[in-house]
Amino acid sequence: MMREYSLTVIFIIILICAAAMLTLWVFMPEKGGDTDLSDESSSLPVINSSENNSESSMVSDDTTWDESSVDDTESSEDSDETSGKEINWNYTVDISMYLKYIEPENPESFSALVNKNTVPLSADYVPEQLVLSANARPGREDQCYMNATAAKALEAFLKEAAYYGYDDITVTNAYRSYNTQYYLFYDYYFKLEASKNPGLTKSQIIALVSAYSFPPGQSEHQTGLACDMHNVAVGNQDSFNHSEEAEWLADNAYRFGFILRYPEGKEDITGAIYESWHFRFVGRKLAAYLYVNNITLDEYYEKGYDIYSENQ
Repeated sequence: MMREYSLTVIFIIILICAAAMLTLWVFMPEKGGDTDLSDESSSLPVINSSENNSESSMVSDDTTWDESSVDDTESSEDSDETSGKEINWNYTVDISMYLKYIEPENPESFSALVNKNTVPLSADYVPEQLVLSANARPGREDQCYMNATAAKALEAFLKEAAYYGYDDITVTNAYRSYNTQYYLFYDYYFKLEASKNPGLTKSQIIALVSAYSFPPGQSEHQTGLACDMHNVAVGNQDSFNHSEEAEWLADNAYRFGFILRYPEGKEDITGAIYESWHFRFVGRKLAAYLYVNNITLDEYYEKGYDIYSENQ
């Protein structure tokens, strides 16, 4: 009798232990993966964004970002699909030497909004660490200087493009000074739009020009973080739209920290016509976030999103 009693007690104890372990397994929270892809800071200046941006705003529940999907290895077999877009962290080229540029240590320094609604950059603003892009089109080198971090990330981006057969993409324009943008803007104003539309007012002509060339101080080119790149003749960029190369660049830019800045269908939001050749560096985390959620940098700021908030 005593032996049967002991066996019964042992059996009950085993059941209790099993139930406790099952409860812990079911309710234990999943661990998220924090990723550190950089070991040094690029110490770049932060460009002031619009005064309307809210520093305390949080990302709303209707957006999706899984930071653990960012893998700090050169190639990951995992992929994620959110909002109908597939995230792919597989790289065909060795990007180990580029990771600290693609995902810089101080990504907020590269995320500033510059558009027709933001406070203009000053006429004497020149970004630090400008270097000649390794992907500059021969003969246009003087117009192809970029921020050093963005230039290195772009180098990896176009190495990957070359692997897939798109080996003739080159940078035709990058950093532009305030004065250069001033000259360009008013050259379009007087020589093109004003002469073609003599009956329009000054504000109407400015609106026409601003759809494809932003006013001085409000062009991303002055930040050194934007570049125009394609494989067609300069001045014939429109022929690059919807090309196989353009589609590949747009679909893969986020993997290297770039975004297609003025996508088709977002003209009312960006204030610019569709430009398949204009890309902007923001760092991989933000670039992937914008890509997954199908929003522009303008929408990111307008809605008060902040993926770098400690509370995010």
